Amino acid sequence: HAQKYQEYIDKKHPILTSPHPSPFSAHRGFFGSGHFNWVNQYFKDFDKPEINW
Repeated sequence: HAQKYQEYIDKKHPILTSPHPSPFSAHRGFFGSGHFNWVNQYFKDFDKPEINW
């Protein structure tokens, strides 16, 4: 339900969306979404340290 509030977030901030990683919905899009890799690449692009997830 939180995704409907995207329009209120300043566009300078990246927004990553996926289903909740609960056992009931994780296989509908959270697993394999690449969010952790995306965040680490984003940090690297801005010379920030990566996160060891």
